[in-house]
Amino acid sequence: VGSGLVAEWQRTKQAAERAFKEKDWNTALRLYGQSLDEGGGDLGSMHAATLLSNRALVRSKLDDWRGSLEDAVAATGHETEWPKGWLRRATAELRLNRNREALASLKRGLSCAGKLAGQFLPLVTECEAALYGDKDDEAPDTAAARIQ
Repeated sequence: VGSGLVAEWQRTKQAAERAFKEKDWNTALRLYGQSLDEGGGDLGSMHAATLLSNRALVRSKLDDWRGSLEDAVAATGHETEWPKGWLRRATAELRLNRNREALASLKRGLSCAGKLAGQFLPLVTECEAALYGDKDDEAPDTAAARIQ
């Protein structure tokens, strides 16, 4: 497929990013989906993961946590070593009260986070509270022990 098609999905992605910055969530959602459709099978794995992750974030802004999780799962399927996808996935899992799944996603994301590990800490704390809040006697003594 010609470069004109690639340019089209990129232009649509840029329009989605502008809509996101303007907090026009519904337009951003539509445009990220359109960009995915336009790129189709010609999108590289990282481009697809980025578009899916961005759409997952937009869906979270619209409190569509199921849709957000679907996109985040797809993003982590495309790029298993990309921390941002795991952050989106863990966030959606927490909002859907899938706390054990969120913990697994946090562990997986932290394993590839490198310098981005600090971005995971608020979610780790939230996940700990959800999992161990009523069971302090069963919880390991440190946060590091709980996520290992």
